[in-house]
Order: sequence, then structure tokens, then C-alpha cells
Amino acid sequence: MIVNLLNVLLESINEFHLFIFEKSLDFHFFDEPVFQDSEVQEQFVEAIKDRLSNKDKFYIIEKFRGKKLEKIIEKGMKRREENDISEESCVKYFTEKLETFVLLRNAQQIVGSVKNADANMSLGIMDEKDLATIKRNI
Repeated sequence: MIVNLLNVLLESINEFHLFIFEKSLDFHFFDEPVFQDSEVQEQFVEAIKDRLSNKDKFYIIEKFRGKKLEKIIEKGMKRREENDISEESCVKYFTEKLETFVLLRNAQQIVGSVKNADANMSLGIMDEKDLATIKRNI
């Protein structure tokens, strides 16, 4: 997955695709262990930030020369040359993973807020803050 994602990140001129990467950072998707290697994860996040700052792919390729991400970039470039990548399906898959992550995280926050409000109601100390927290999470 990361090879295709990185390739889409570097090559895409589709603003929606870049928007998806931006949202993944906004939602702290990459704070989760989505990659096995934390060093690769950090470098990938850095590459996204560079790309969103309109730095071209050659800048990013040079920046990560000699680092773990370089091998992944090379694999992606090879796949691109062989026309072995589908931006649309890759971004669709990534979007689905991101949506699942966000829904799960929000569901956990909502359940936690409801449990807290329920406990406060049982104690007779339910207040507007509990309701506001539930509404915000929803």
C-alpha cells in the first residue's frame, strides 16, 4: 500500500488526491501505527508535508536519498514506468481506510462521552458540559 500511496503523493496533480493526504494529517491518521516501521512513517508524513507545500517530487526524491523512504520511492517509480499503478483505486482504498479510522475514533469518543454523562446522571450531577461534549463528538 505505501508504495502506491507514495507514488500517488509524488506524481498526482489531482487536487482531491492531495486533499485526502492533507486530511490524513489533520485527523492524525499517521499517529497510529499504520506502517510497521516508525522511521518510514515519519518520513512519509514529512514527504506529505513537503508535497502539500508545493515542493516538487524531485526535491522530495533528493531529500530522502539514503533514507529508508528512498527504496519505497524507487519501487513506486518503477511501478509507474511499468504502468502498474492505479491512482484512483489507490486513493479510494486509502480514503476508505481513513474514513474507517475517523469513524472508529469518533465512535470511541462518543461512547466515552455517553458513559461519562450516564455516570454523572446516576450521581445526579449531569450538567451542560456533558451534553456539549456529546454534541461536539457527534
